[in-house]
Amino acid sequence: MLTQPNLTVAVDTRTYLYDYDYLVAQGRARGLRPGWQAFVAATGAGAAVLPTEDPMTLALVQQLDWTERQRTDGYTLLVAP
Repeated sequence: MLTQPNLTVAVDTRTYLYDYDYLVAQGRARGLRPGWQAFVAATGAGAAVLPTEDPMTLALVQQLDWTERQRTDGYTLLVAP
């Protein structure tokens, strides 16, 4: 199990909590479309839990210097630099 206390969620499956423009921007970021790095920066995220094989997992590590903190059950916890 991944453990990281005191995290603020940038987006989750409760889409009714977010406005349309935010969800569109988040979808573009998840697709690694132009501007995805700016979206990640704008969220102020200090950590991310993503599927280990997700292209964004690799992109955060290789392009934005995030580091892997934990990996379990097909998910990876990344921490921002």
